Amino acid sequence: MATIEELLNEDNDEQSALRQNKLDDMLAHLRAIVNVDKRLMFNEDGTYKSPTEWPDDFNKAIRNIRAARAKDKNGNPVYDVQFHDQQSALKLLVQYEGLLDEGEKTETPFDALFARLPRDKLLELRDGLKHMARVLADDAKAKAESNAPPA
Repeated sequence: MATIEELLNEDNDEQSALRQNKLDDMLAHLRAIVNVDKRLMFNEDGTYKSPTEWPDDFNKAIRNIRAARAKDKNGNPVYDVQFHDQQSALKLLVQYEGLLDEGEKTETPFDALFARLPRDKLLELRDGLKHMARVLADDAKAKAESNAPPA
């Protein structure tokens, strides 16, 4: 017969595993928001693909979608798609990883969750966030350069 202490330890192990699964799901959701490549919504000719052809992670990154009354040049519906804010998601991930200076970091309810992550997962996430931040910065720079008037 199991002692009360053993039963409590089993409950704690199960709760810990559930918390880890929830945390993993949350991190996957934030990564999907940060990594969404909106170009994958379109065919090579610039028309919209059917939403059924969009990558699976789009559903995590999309906040709202509806078919507009307008049609593209091939007569297919044009979609009004609102995505979750990529920069806010990236900022959350960066803050959790401690990549911001202490003065910039804000305390959130998720801080305790990230404190429970194993070090190897934190390091992996940190490296991925650094890469994503570079990609977003490069994209912003390219966009700014493409919008600049010709010299």
